[in-house]
Amino acid sequence: MSMNEITRIIRAEVNKQGYNLEERESNSSSSKYFKLYFDDTSLLFRVADHATKSNIMTLRIDKKTTAKSVEGFITNRCRDLGIRRMRELLGGTR
Repeated sequence: MSMNEITRIIRAEVNKQGYNLEERESNSSSSKYFKLYFDDTSLLFRVADHATKSNIMTLRIDKKTTAKSVEGFITNRCRDLGIRRMRELLGGTR
């Protein structure tokens, strides 16, 4: 899958979940960074075709990557953001 196809799937899934999305391309590699957010709660992840050197959640793409695996990754990130948002609203950090 190409980065354009993956980006299209990510946008569609995020839109379906009702969240907002910002996108930034890396200046030094083929990675693309995404900020998933709702109000002041956000979650950062990246899509790359190479291993990560940071602690940012990464969807690593290769020739085996499918639309279903991308959708699953994004659905899980949206769920993570929802949990993070709920914790912030309830005043907890756990």
